[in-house]
Amino acid sequence: MQGRKISKSFKFLSFCVALILSVCGGLHKIAFAANEFILHVGDFGFKTHTDKRTSPSLCVGFDGNPQTYYIDLHEDNGYEHGLRVEYNNRVYSAGGFELFYEETSFNNCKSVQLPKGFYCVDVLGGRGGDGGSNSGSGVASNDVKHECFEVTETTNVSVFRGGDGNNGDDSEERGKVRSGGGGGASGVPSLFAMGNTILVSNGGAGGSGGSGYDYNGNNKNCGAGGGGNVSGGGNGTNGMVNASMNNSFFVCGGGGGGAVSGNGGTSATGTALLFLTYTADAGSNATASAAGGGGNAHRTTSEKSGGSGGNNVSYSCGVTSLVSYGGGGGGAVCAKSSGYVDLNGAAGGSGSTGTSSTSYVRIYRFE
Repeated sequence: MQGRKISKSFKFLSFCVALILSVCGGLHKIAFAANEFILHVGDFGFKTHTDKRTSPSLCVGFDGNPQTYYIDLHEDNGYEHGLRVEYNNRVYSAGGFELFYEETSFNNCKSVQLPKGFYCVDVLGGRGGDGGSNSGSGVASNDVKHECFEVTETTNVSVFRGGDGNNGDDSEERGKVRSGGGGGASGVPSLFAMGNTILVSNGGAGGSGGSGYDYNGNNKNCGAGGGGNVSGGGNGTNGMVNASMNNSFFVCGGGGGGAVSGNGGTSATGTALLFLTYTADAGSNATASAAGGGGNAHRTTSEKSGGSGGNNVSYSCGVTSLVSYGGGGGGAVCAKSSGYVDLNGAAGGSGSTGTSSTSYVRIYRFE
């Protein structure tokens, strides 16, 4: 193991010493600790010198020790992380973490070489895909992973930047009638790995598909595929049958459950004039490999198929599998008012777009 984590608490030797810090002028005692010529404060390590190299400088002294050590100060440089000092109405930096590496490719495992030094890494997975038919929006990941560590010799690390999940397919439409839309796939996780230190940021959830609409253009809240989600997966909305004695009807299959474990919407039956029976099949539950498919819709002389559930797609980086979970398929629709309308359900999203404006893997090096 060539790296070690830096504790968020202060580092102490086997004995504690009180340090005196100043912007070489008035002195203030602060209980920090020293380690040779590196002052460790939280996640940061500041190099010290026995000679003064900048003006002003941050002075460090030990109680009972006449030697004064100096930490260089520079005009504030906007470091992402670091220690800033305000002195005489000006802001200086005593060092910080500059961006050392940012992954620009997507869904590819890369090796990055880190020279000896102090680092911080930030990791965020891809956004979930939208549901089909302008319905539920995919969710941007908020699973930020952050770690700071020291590399004691040149070390290779692995990085993987996840892309966004694919959208669910749009429903079929005819006139005002619309079948169920497919759910979006979840975003691909991002990863940073160094030895036994593995940071994985999960991708955001996929959006749910659009609902079925009847011959009057009414949203019937049926047949929508659930979005893929590493935390469970969205449930498909239920199937339904509306049938009247004038032989108009609306049949909508249940939506499929989004992976990883969403449930399909329930089935339904109904009877109209002449005791004709109409059936909406249930959507399928998600399985270990894919989201559930949408339910079929049946009338006496026709049957339409629910959309297929999106597959789970796995990407590998080292020993770690990074999975985008598929969206559920939309339910099929059979309807009649003045004429028959029969529509297949839409497929759920599967896999990744191969790009993202929200995911990242960023490595900062202390300068």
